[in-house]
Amino acid sequence: MVTRLRLMTALLVVAVACPTLRAQNKPAKRSIIEQLQIKSSLTDDEKKQLRTWIEQRVQAIVTVEGGNATAARELRSAYAKGTAEFKDTFAQAYLAVIDAAYKRAKDAPAAQLIAIANTLDKVEAYKALLKALSNQRVPVRTAAAIGLRRLRPKLAAAGDPAFSQTIQALADAAAKETSAITLGILYEAMDYTAVGRGVPSRKTIATALLHVLESRGKQYQTGKVSAAAADGPGLRLAAKLAGQYAEEEKTRLIGAAAAMLAFGVERYTGDLYKVDEKTASPVRIAMRNRFEQFIVDSEALLETLAKPAEKPGVAVAMETSTQDNKRIAMTNAMKKWAAFLKQQYQISVSVPGGAPAQP
Repeated sequence: MVTRLRLMTALLVVAVACPTLRAQNKPAKRSIIEQLQIKSSLTDDEKKQLRTWIEQRVQAIVTVEGGNATAARELRSAYAKGTAEFKDTFAQAYLAVIDAAYKRAKDAPAAQLIAIANTLDKVEAYKALLKALSNQRVPVRTAAAIGLRRLRPKLAAAGDPAFSQTIQALADAAAKETSAITLGILYEAMDYTAVGRGVPSRKTIATALLHVLESRGKQYQTGKVSAAAADGPGLRLAAKLAGQYAEEEKTRLIGAAAAMLAFGVERYTGDLYKVDEKTASPVRIAMRNRFEQFIVDSEALLETLAKPAEKPGVAVAMETSTQDNKRIAMTNAMKKWAAFLKQQYQISVSVPGGAPAQP
């Protein structure tokens, strides 16, 4: 009797639990975005739904001064999980939505919107990124430059006009950039040497780079330069592209590199060579390091293009001289460069005494 009672009780428990278990095992209803993600094609109504969903999250980012990590994560996740058709539609809608949105947003959310555009990894994004390069805010310009650096393989594959338009816009932006970090990224975005043989025209890059370095060289000549000593990536790229320049262009490039080297030596021997690792601030140490690399890169380009029989050795003097003798040794080496450039290229380079380097 007891056994029968226990059996009936167990059956009753199972009967009561089954509906609950069935409810728990029932698949959750897909959200609108999840339904769209799996589609191989989207109707016009579905495209409108997707755009509305994107607009809501873009608005959520714009309205938070520091950006909205949750909304940004939702946008990236939705895009990453979609079909090819979904991604194409998503990218088109997103780029259209942010065209005006980032311009009215604060710095952080504006840069966040551009950064999300970068993760789309779509060549079609280049036009939006080129517009952002001319934005007055450094974070926005930096985000755009990062995106164009990332898109290099796809821009090379796309060819003109996307490729040439991008190179020209990068050059125009670099020539007037005021941020050292952003300038370095702009130069890197122009460097297609690692892309391989698919680059449409290395000459296009070389010509645009000459424009940048000449413009920057003029700033160095006057002593009024923005983002001082941040031209290393551009100088190294010019050395890689040396074979693309005609003799007249090489002479112009030599003039720019000489102005940069002279400026670097003047500022470095002014006070930067005295910066002590133990007592100086991280900012001063970073500036010293940047100027040291700048001097190395400037002189390396001069050696590549001018090919002096006897290298003056500014960088060698900087690296091997004692602190007490460094200033004199570097100045003397710079005087050798000045004499050589005057004799061989009729390029005048002033070699004044050292001056303090400004942040």
